[in-house]
Amino acid sequence: MKPAKAGIWLSALIAVLVLVAAAAGVFSQTPGAHVSFVTVRGEHAIYQGSGLYRYDPASVAREGVVWDVIDLILALPLFAVAIVLSLRGSLRGRLGLCGMLFYFVYKYLMYAVMVAFNPLFLVYVAIFALYARDERRAHRAVVGAHHSLHARRPLPRRIRWHVDAGDAGI
Repeated sequence: MKPAKAGIWLSALIAVLVLVAAAAGVFSQTPGAHVSFVTVRGEHAIYQGSGLYRYDPASVAREGVVWDVIDLILALPLFAVAIVLSLRGSLRGRLGLCGMLFYFVYKYLMYAVMVAFNPLFLVYVAIFALYARDERRAHRAVVGAHHSLHARRPLPRRIRWHVDAGDAGI
């Protein structure tokens, strides 16, 4: 069973949005001093002060940049491989696609609600919204492949549990 072209286009659009968000996080860092701030409770806080994460605490901004680098170096290439394998009808590609979609939605949902409001907020929300449509399609493709293969040989137990849990809505 070949994946639907609309699903592949949604996955490609998610990849482009992730590329934009991750590249902006990495390459928008401008040199500048951290901003020290005293909260209303008298605690000292240090904020980034420059770049995309300028309104975030320095530790959160540092973590955001590291995760953006991981997205550029590791996650996006893996996502591209999963898309290509899924296009070829591979069950592993479909499972990889589901896993990478879940990774992106988890990360960018965290960015949408945890990181201080920044110019990429709508990109984070768009990744999450596209995931809601694409994950359902990708999951149906995995379940369909499972049912077509089930007559010949059952899936390994660890994969079967994932597919059965997904069918139950867990």
